[in-house]
This record gives sequence, structure tokens and C-alpha cells, in this order.
Amino acid sequence: MTELPAALDRLAARMRGEENGHEPGPASLDHLTDLFGLSHFERDVVLMCAGVELDPVFAAHVGSLPEATSGRPTFAAAFATLPAHAHWSALAPGGPLRHWRLIELDARAHGLTRAPIRLDERILHHLMGADAADERLSGLVRHLPPIREAHPPGVHGPVAERAAGLWRAQPYDTAWPVVLLAGPDAAARRATAERLAALLDMRLSTMRARDLPGTPAEREALARLWERESVLSDGVLLIEADDGPEVWRALWGFLGSLTGGVVLSAAEPLEAPPGHTAVRFDLPPPSAGEREAVWRQAVGRERATLLSGHLGAIAAQFRIDGDAVARVVSTVLSGGARDARTLAGELWEACRRESRPRLDALARRVESAAGWDDLVLPGRDRETLHLLAAAVRGRARVHETWGLAAGSTRGLGLSALFSGPGGTGKSLAAEVIANDLKLDLYRVDLATVFGRHLGETERNLRRLFAVAEYGGAVLLFDDADTLFGQRGEVSCLLRHMESYRGLVILTTNVEGAIDGAFLRRIRHTVVFPHPGTGERKCIWQRVFPASAPLGALSYDLLAQLDVPGGTIRDIALGAAFLAADEDAPIGMGHVHRAAIREYGRLGQALIPHELHGWPAP
Repeated sequence: MTELPAALDRLAARMRGEENGHEPGPASLDHLTDLFGLSHFERDVVLMCAGVELDPVFAAHVGSLPEATSGRPTFAAAFATLPAHAHWSALAPGGPLRHWRLIELDARAHGLTRAPIRLDERILHHLMGADAADERLSGLVRHLPPIREAHPPGVHGPVAERAAGLWRAQPYDTAWPVVLLAGPDAAARRATAERLAALLDMRLSTMRARDLPGTPAEREALARLWERESVLSDGVLLIEADDGPEVWRALWGFLGSLTGGVVLSAAEPLEAPPGHTAVRFDLPPPSAGEREAVWRQAVGRERATLLSGHLGAIAAQFRIDGDAVARVVSTVLSGGARDARTLAGELWEACRRESRPRLDALARRVESAAGWDDLVLPGRDRETLHLLAAAVRGRARVHETWGLAAGSTRGLGLSALFSGPGGTGKSLAAEVIANDLKLDLYRVDLATVFGRHLGETERNLRRLFAVAEYGGAVLLFDDADTLFGQRGEVSCLLRHMESYRGLVILTTNVEGAIDGAFLRRIRHTVVFPHPGTGERKCIWQRVFPASAPLGALSYDLLAQLDVPGGTIRDIALGAAFLAADEDAPIGMGHVHRAAIREYGRLGQALIPHELHGWPAP
């Protein structure tokens, strides 16, 4: 037994390359000892386990020890053969050997001191100078290649510099603050983390928050494996958390076990993890010119020339990040050669599809084919709607290219209030504008946004508008009457509306109840009046498509029904079903019967003068 210390010394010398007159090699064992703060005895336990794996003669010697189990080293063998530096705390769960999982042991079968101990595979590879990441992290953690330039130009370079300075200033024995990166461009956030790691000469790895294990015990085990990996490889972990609050509870629990360099990346601003010091950096979104440059690089020089003039409009409208741009371009360009207009249209539609998934979870997308011909309004109000659509189209040019937005984002949002009785076309007008702009329209349910307290409402609105920015969707807050008695919520909503670069439309049936201060902060107001006889006749003339079989309809008589456009459309649809059931053209009798049913549904009765001159049903 007295030969073991000498054998360990020879093994350590051989691992350093000191035998046979060679110059000393990389002292991986000494490095491991320093990294994890191993005592002399703990270092010898590691060396004993390594020797069994590397040297058959040494393995046979250890296997012959009385205290060995199944030919493997044990703590009992280490205590008996290395008494000079032995200490019981070496096998404690909180000691570095077991805390960092440098060794593996199963005490259930043989007891704690007699359990065979084995060197963890990742540690053995490290001792042998092999850069082999722990396979238990495979599929969860991905190592990113180092970037060539640690100080690239651009607006995100200074953020990386400030974060690097923050970490450099931390005392050696204290946990580093979590760096929170918030902004709409995921690729820009990742690039900032890459620059941060490069500035510190560290290795960046990334994982997605949604891939975290489901139980606290599994997350604790993963945290321990990653933290050991970060020590061995001098690593920084980038956690991409664009999945929203549903994963944050698990994420906070995971972060609670980490002390090294962690960067948390999300589209919307995050609060500091409980129990952690954190510093948040809000990354400004790239300008329209910077986004266009990303598009030009993605499509290639030849197609960028072909699409000159179109790419600028696409980049101005959609704030999808570089990864999403690459996906869109790959999908669209795989379809072969097309002319510039067709190709630009397909890129535009692909961007709409790319922008939808996250917003679909927060609001209801409205599918509609309504156009300007479907909208019957007085000339002045119709012109206001056209101006509203033009403002959306020209917003990027006016605000960014011409510089009218320089210095502030407040007051730049495009907002509109549509007021008037129910059924007068307020929601239809929102559909028409969205279709004219070739943008998605989302109806927001106020009950899902306005929470039990103002803080919850603020978080919900912040998330909604941050996600909507991705595609510049038209947001419709329909029947917003309930808002006007809640000053705190209204103020919160207006603040987000004023900085949102898309269009927000609110509708109300009670214009007289609206606060004047609220109206002053709305950019456009349009009143939708109850239609007169002429407007009703025009609506009836347009309500049936050309493909519908029509009988002898009198539009003058139909216009006597004193109802708004929405009710006219409901009556027309009911009449069409009645006619289809009879396999007959749509006639006045079908409209008459459908009108009686619709009036009854609304709790109204047909007045005789509305049916004056109508044929008997």
C-alpha cells in the first residue's frame, strides 16, 4: 500500500510530460485542481481514478488493494493508502468531487466508503487534453463558433462593451450579474452575446428556454453540468427566451443554480430573475436601411438588383430578424425564376406568414377579402380612411428616411377612433384598410389584455405590441367602450399606441362618452353615421356578389328598411339561405322573411312604412 503514493507521483509526472527528459507539457491535472479548488487528497483521488483508466499496470495494482471493490478504487482504499492528506469532507456531497460531479459513485450497493468510484468521462477527456463537451448537454446546449472580430461596428457593439466591462469589474469569488438583452431582432441579440464573449476571450454556447427540463431536480442537474462545463471551457451561456412568460418560472429556477456568465435574450423586456443581480440592455431595432442591407445580402447581388425598389418596402414594413429573413428567402427563391413584381409579392406574403405565429397566440386574426367598393361612407370620411392607409404606407419614409422621427418615438404612432352605431361599418373599414395595405388584421380581446391590476395590464400590452411590431400588423380594439372609465388602463394603452409603428384602430358605439383628453391623443377620428336612404340603396346594390342568382329585386324598396349596413348584410345572407333551400333566385319574398327574422332577433319590429310598396310575401 505504501507504493501507491509513489505510483501516483509517477503518473502525474507522466501526464505532465516530465518523464524521459521531455519538457513539461500542459498541466491539465494542475489546471483542474486550481479550477475546482481541490485539496491534495482530492487531487490524488482524481489521479487514482484516471490511472485506472489509462494504465493497466496501475489498474491491476489498485484492483489488488483489500479496500478495492470490483477492481475499482474506493474512498476506503484512498483513506488507507493516502493517509497523509486524507480528510472525510472529500466525499461529502457539498465537496468539489461530488458537487462538480468529477467522480461517479453509487453508495446504495456497497455503502459510501466501499462504493466503486469512477472518473466522469468529461473530466477524463479534459485531463487528456481533448475538447469534448459533455454528451449529456447534447441537444440542449449548442456551442457557437468564435467570431473573428471582437469589436464590429454597429449600434450593438457598445452594448457588448458595457456588458463586458460590467463582468470584468466583478470580484473573482462573486456571482456575475445576469445580462438581459431585450429587442425585436433575435439575430442582433445573438450577435451582441457573441461580441460580449469575444471581448472576454470566452466561448459562447446557447440554449432555448423552452428546452429546459420539466422538474426542479432535472433543472438542478442540468445547471450543475453546465456550470462545470463553463468552468472547464471558460464558457458563457446564452439563453434565448422568446417563448413568453409560460417558460419563465422554470427559467428563473434554472438561473438560481448558476453563478457564471449568463446572457438572457428575449424580444420583450424581462424583469430580473428572483435572487439574481441583473442588468438589462434594450437593443434598438435596426433601421430600415440596416434591414434592407440584410435583405440584399440574403437574396444575393443579382436578385437585389432585380428587386431594387421592392426590398426597401419589405424591409420598411417587416421587422423580422436575420434568421427569419434567411428562412423567407430560402422558401421563396426555391420556387424558380419569376419577374420582379411577382417575386416581391411572394416575399411580402412569406413575411406575413413568418410574422403570424406569436401574434396568433395573443389576438384573433381576421380573414377578410373586403375592399373599398364594399364600404359605403360619406365622401369626407372615406377620404380620411384613404389618408390613414397612405400614412401607414409612407411612415417609414417620413420617419426614418426623411428623419422626422429623430430623437423620439413618442407621438409617432398611427391611431384611429371609429365611432358610430353598431353595424355602420366600423369593423368593415378596418378590414378594408388592412387588405388595401396587404397586412394582417388582428382583433384584440380586451378581457385578455386588461388584468386584475395595472402592472399585469402593462405586461400584457407590452408583450402584445412587441410581438405585433414584428410584422406591423393592424390592431383592432373593437367595442372599446369599456375602456373609457379606466383612466390608468387607458393611459397605459395610449402610451403603447403612441410608439407603435403600425396602425391601431379603436371602435366605439358611444362617442359622447369619450373623454376629450383621450380624443386629443388619437391621430384620426372617423364618424360612421347611420346610413340614409341613398346609402342603404347603395349597400343593397353591392351586398350580393355577381355570382348570386337574383330575382326581381327593387333596391328602392329594399332601401326603405331603416337598418345599418351590418344588419343589411345579415338580412341578405338569410335571404340567400332561404332561396337556396327553395332552389330559387333571391327575391323580395326571401328578403322580407329574412328581415322579419333579423328584426325579431334584434328585438325590433318592422314598421309599416318600411314595407310600403313591397309585394305580398
